[in-house]
Amino acid sequence: MMFLLRNIEGLLGNIKSDLVEHRQMLQGICKKIEEAESMHINMHNFIKDIQCEQDYIKEELFLIRNKGEKIEKDLRRLSINLYNKDKCMERHQKKVFSMLTLKKVQGNYDFCRIGREYDGGYVMLNDFGNSGIAYSFGINDDVSWDKDMVSRGFDIYMYDPTIEKLPMISDKFHFFKVGLAGIDSTLPFPTMTLAEILVENKHVEKKDMILKIDIESFEWEALAVCDIGVLKKFRQIVIEMHNLNDPRFVDLILKSLTKLNETHQVVHLHANNYCTGVMAGKRFLPDVLEVTYLNKECYKFDEYKGDLPHPLDMPNDYECPDLYIGRDFID
Repeated sequence: MMFLLRNIEGLLGNIKSDLVEHRQMLQGICKKIEEAESMHINMHNFIKDIQCEQDYIKEELFLIRNKGEKIEKDLRRLSINLYNKDKCMERHQKKVFSMLTLKKVQGNYDFCRIGREYDGGYVMLNDFGNSGIAYSFGINDDVSWDKDMVSRGFDIYMYDPTIEKLPMISDKFHFFKVGLAGIDSTLPFPTMTLAEILVENKHVEKKDMILKIDIESFEWEALAVCDIGVLKKFRQIVIEMHNLNDPRFVDLILKSLTKLNETHQVVHLHANNYCTGVMAGKRFLPDVLEVTYLNKECYKFDEYKGDLPHPLDMPNDYECPDLYIGRDFID
């Protein structure tokens, strides 16, 4: 009996040991199931995140596609606008060439250089009339042109709103801190039209006067409003014309050149080499030109047969070669 009990106790101990082992195995299995479930949840979340990312990427691709189509349309419109602007500028440049056609003055005349060497001097006809009055718009620190005109017996009426006083004094110099501009100008300094200035100086009845203008593109608004009768009072006009290839000035430039051509003829051109220019077809149009005009009532003109620059011309920037115009402005 005792033997049987011992065997039963041994058997129960083995069963108990097996149960503990199986419990541990079950716990391990449960843990692995929990891990698998956690991995499944993570995988599910991961797949869900991927799906969200896919949806976001699809939306972004849709937006990018729409933006790309818009950019393509904008580029097409821009290309058309640029083409139209190029065509407009091409027409403008052709008109400028025709309006600045160079002619030779008839008669036994020669040219001279008025003003200093390089920047500040202008090639003019050596025939200044006898009015004794010259107008000089745009002075800065250079009065070399004005001094040369004084040596020819002229009183110089000098206008520049950007300086306080002239770099030198002469009893022939009459300085005004006023700018030349159009009507109702919005410039931040006092301005007057050319007609108003002639009235103020009591020069309305004068003829054969000389006019020099170098006012950094403000010449266009001043000339555009200038009456033909006022322009006729000047025997010679020298102008530094700025921004000839700038679309912002197209209308004013053509209006101004049309007025000048009614009363005066271009007899000399010089390109300012501080600036560049553009090729308009086979011809070169400088951005800035020094132009000499003669009054049509005082002279007659023939076809011009030379080319440019003129022997009296000098590069404005002495460190660089002069710009070659050749026969681009010769009809």
